This record gives sequence, structure tokens and C-alpha cells, in this order.
Amino acid sequence: LKGPGEESKATLLEVLSGRGACGKSLSGDILHDGMKALPKEAKKQYSVLGQEDALHSLCTVSEILYFVAMVKLQGAVSERHLRVQHVLSQMGLEGCKDSV
Repeated sequence: LKGPGEESKATLLEVLSGRGACGKSLSGDILHDGMKALPKEAKKQYSVLGQEDALHSLCTVSEILYFVAMVKLQGAVSERHLRVQHVLSQMGLEGCKDSV
């Protein structure tokens, strides 16, 4: 996510990843493709990697996603590769996947 207001973006990502929102009380539902996402399932769908956690200025979009996949996902490397390709496609990032 890009844009002004680091705090609001961070809060949104924290909620989507199931981490909470800095001790704040929240209510409501998270919908994914129009379906209610259960908290346990949401943790599998969303991930937050803080900017300080990786050498993001030296990595391509694909490399960052592969790093997150290797850290967060279980299963064979080929399954992680397919998941990264799916995310790139869903987000329309194929054209910039090799950009730094």
C-alpha cells in the first residue's frame, strides 16, 4: 500500500493479518471476495512484512513476495512459487515483478 498516513495503512494491514490494531477494540467482519473471512483463515491469506524487516530497496517485487512466502507458508517450494505467481496476477503486478 502506498499513500499518506503511515499509521492508517499500518492499522489496516495489522487488522487484515489478524494481529489486531495496537490494543484497540475493533468490531466488524473482513470480507474476502464477498465471503466472510474467519480470523484463522485471514492469517493465512494476509501477511505483513514491515519495511524494516527486509532489504526492500535492493529487492524486486517478486523477490520480496518469495521471501514472505518462504517465511510464512508451509509446503513445497513449488507450491510457494505458484502462490507468489497467483498473488502477482491477482494484484496486477506481472508487469513490474522484476522492478526494484
